[in-house]
Amino acid sequence: MAIGDRQWSTDFVEKAALLLGLRGAQSMTGQLSRAQERLFYSFREHSIGVAAELTQLPRCA
Repeated sequence: MAIGDRQWSTDFVEKAALLLGLRGAQSMTGQLSRAQERLFYSFREHSIGVAAELTQLPRCA
């Protein structure tokens, strides 16, 4: 998978959310608090933006 690939970005964000405990909180309570939801989507958008920027970097030979 390429770094800029949308699936790679989504997988990365899901794994990072697990590490942050956001998805665990959802599993335990059945829903995210509004603050957790805002944090998750903010992090998701930021991560996808970073992945997109990485595709613009010059490639090593």
